[in-house]
Amino acid sequence: MRLTKLFSPKMIESKSGAIINISNIYGTVPSVLYGAYTATMHGVNGWSHSCSRELRPHGIKVVCVQLGPVMTDMMRKASNNPDAGGFDMNLGMEPEDVAEACMLAIRTSQKCFPEEIILSSSIEGHS
Repeated sequence: MRLTKLFSPKMIESKSGAIINISNIYGTVPSVLYGAYTATMHGVNGWSHSCSRELRPHGIKVVCVQLGPVMTDMMRKASNNPDAGGFDMNLGMEPEDVAEACMLAIRTSQKCFPEEIILSSSIEGHS
């Protein structure tokens, strides 16, 4: 939020720019076990959609990328911990998958303003 407020005036002045907000799939699909986290992700999604509507007339793209499991070091450690609900490491996305989706969103034409990208992995089908 602070970075959006910091950089958006310069983007408005130049009539271009892109802001990517990273959220979690729990921002759309509520989780029974993670209520506070789910509420926080709903907040990120709402902020992103509001910014998109506010900044679009100035040529600025604001995209909320909602992620499923990404195979970061933290996720790799959790997969080895049965108390953390371990899962099959072969089913999650790689960080490069996320980067590719973000680049796709900002490379669209100036007539196209994607607001939301939901990236699922094959883990969601196995939970």
